[in-house]
Amino acid sequence: MKQDPSIIKTENIRYIRCENYNRPPLIKPPRHRRTNVPEFILSPEDEEIIEFAEFCRSRRERLGLDRATLATILNQMFDHITFSPIIIAHFEKGIDFPKKMWNMKHYFQQWIDTYNAVFNKPPESESFNE
Repeated sequence: MKQDPSIIKTENIRYIRCENYNRPPLIKPPRHRRTNVPEFILSPEDEEIIEFAEFCRSRRERLGLDRATLATILNQMFDHITFSPIIIAHFEKGIDFPKKMWNMKHYFQQWIDTYNAVFNKPPESESFNE
């Protein structure tokens, strides 16, 4: 039996399950790795990422983003967590305000800039002092 090469690439990714059993987890491991035991161990950084992802997801249509685009942005920002358009779709409520009522793109860009600065900082720049 030949193993799918795409599964091998996921070895170093931490998978996070949602603590709320009333809805599916935001992030699921590949089918062959799933267990019935949710993974509750989250670092404060991971909790912030999940909170941010949920913030973005709830405003996805107001931002003019489709699910795949949002998943791509989140995956580029946080390389140790895998986001999927299908998983984002699980969370969709189907109720969004008209886009003309919201101008969230600038606010969303501020979030991206903040999180890029925090999580994608080059290792050699430990402090901001010259």
